[in-house]
Amino acid sequence: FSELGATASSADSLACDVEKSSDDSEDDGLETDDATRSTRHRVSLAAEYVRDALDGSTHLTFRCESRFARSVARAQRTKTYAFVLSTCLFLNLCLVFVEPNTRRSPFAKTQRTRVLLLELAFTSAFVFTAWLDLARLGTERFRAKRWRSVFAAGSAALFVDALVALFAATRLIRDDAGVSSAFGRAHSWLLARPTRCLRPLLVIAHFRPTRRLVASAAKTLPRLRSTVRLIGALILAWSTLGVQLYQGAYDVADVDDRGNFDNAFDGAVAMTVLLTTENFPDVMRPSLGTTATTTNGVPKPVSAVFFVSFIVLGVWLGMSLWTSVIFETYKQQHRHKARGARAHEQKALIAAYSVLQDSPADEPLPAETWIAVAKRARPGLSDAHAR
Repeated sequence: FSELGATASSADSLACDVEKSSDDSEDDGLETDDATRSTRHRVSLAAEYVRDALDGSTHLTFRCESRFARSVARAQRTKTYAFVLSTCLFLNLCLVFVEPNTRRSPFAKTQRTRVLLLELAFTSAFVFTAWLDLARLGTERFRAKRWRSVFAAGSAALFVDALVALFAATRLIRDDAGVSSAFGRAHSWLLARPTRCLRPLLVIAHFRPTRRLVASAAKTLPRLRSTVRLIGALILAWSTLGVQLYQGAYDVADVDDRGNFDNAFDGAVAMTVLLTTENFPDVMRPSLGTTATTTNGVPKPVSAVFFVSFIVLGVWLGMSLWTSVIFETYKQQHRHKARGARAHEQKALIAAYSVLQDSPADEPLPAETWIAVAKRARPGLSDAHAR
């Protein structure tokens, strides 16, 4: 009995040890699964930061904390999404070739309705795109970029305008005569479509290179104020002198009467035409004619000096100065944008490193982690290219 009791006690202790070891192994397995999920989450988040750095998008633009926002961000990064949206923008511009020129143009009701339905489909896609951006970014980040608000407002205006015109074409104008009927003429103002001029604005607001070009041109204008003052003073001075020299001398049959020097305004117009070097023979030739040399008493050498000096100062020096100011401004803006893009890239990469760093800061991350981030950021990469 003592041997059986000893055997039973040893079996019980062995069973307890087995249960304890199994519990420990289960805990270790759970901890391993949690660590694996945490690592995958960190790699996924770091890959999003790396995509921001590569694409040049706003820091954490995808990070509206919801699964839907992350899905929208992934969809908007695909080539299919970009191609479909670009095609819709292009086709929306091409509608100008198939729609009536004015609201009073004779246009069949059926054809007008088809064109409006097609435009309504395009504008609905643009409004949906703006809504996706708002859902992905949130209100605060959406409003941080003015061009997003411009795209959303332009899309909404085009949608409402097309909807009103469709209502007028289907409900108010009841015959194929369109606006030719009395009732159609009375309601033709509903077909005016004033927002059609906003179509190019949507293209500018969507494509980053185009909106950067427009923004750079807008920033260049203040730098040209001094050059504009200089050229304006030059035109005013020479036009005033031209009135004193050639008043009445340009009233001949074969000369355009808009390019004369009868008053200061006409003289300024003539000198502006001469500044553009467009049609300048008609501006200079009458000064060498009989009326200018005999009646007004202006010698031909004086006329030659008058016009040649304006060409040298206005065209060669003034317009060259204009071009140099534009070039220097664009170069400064390019340097500023390059520094901003580099700073944004560094911030995004530092954020990615901070997410991945689960050890002391002085210890480097393993190469496998960086390879996983690279393959997650660019799924098409092979192991060799990712390494």
